[in-house]
Amino acid sequence: METTPPTAQKCVYTIVLDNWFPELCAVWSVLRHWQPRYELGANNDWNILIDADIAIGPHMYDVTRMLAPNQIGAWMSYEPWITIKEGDEHIRPGNQAIATCFVAVPHACHEAWKPLPFTSKEALERMKRQFVVDEYCMSRNIVEHQFQLSGISLPGVEQHLLHCNVTTENMSREKAVDRLKYFLNMQDINAQHIGA
Repeated sequence: METTPPTAQKCVYTIVLDNWFPELCAVWSVLRHWQPRYELGANNDWNILIDADIAIGPHMYDVTRMLAPNQIGAWMSYEPWITIKEGDEHIRPGNQAIATCFVAVPHACHEAWKPLPFTSKEALERMKRQFVVDEYCMSRNIVEHQFQLSGISLPGVEQHLLHCNVTTENMSREKAVDRLKYFLNMQDINAQHIGA
């Protein structure tokens, strides 16, 4: 699907729903989705990954306007030892692992999408929490290529964005869908109330 919003000359949406199946997510992320993300997005000005359990309201700010053309924007970051075992030369104290629930990558940093240089079995053996192997992949690439990293969350953002954290909170798909629908319905009601 293609569209032309005011902030971009061309937007291409590729929808991947692998995080709805956390038991398969780790393997799918390494084997199935990272190579196409890397190849298909090679000529884009920006590639933005948003988890399927995130809803974004119509008045959400444009995260690409917050970032320099050589800067990756991430919704969250954390200490890598939480999810990654020791032993990777690219993951060391002081580095941040990024949460890939919402990440914006400009063309100049496209190598952040590069698939891991080893097998999925080897990748999963390096993980404490295997469902975030995509975060390991991207965090490793950010360190390897010395990309700049910035947050993209502004005060009050919870009015425009809801992340259900389905995998982390072990939430049922039905409950997540109900929460997302409620959030989006409230966005419509608020827009009607203020005449948007």
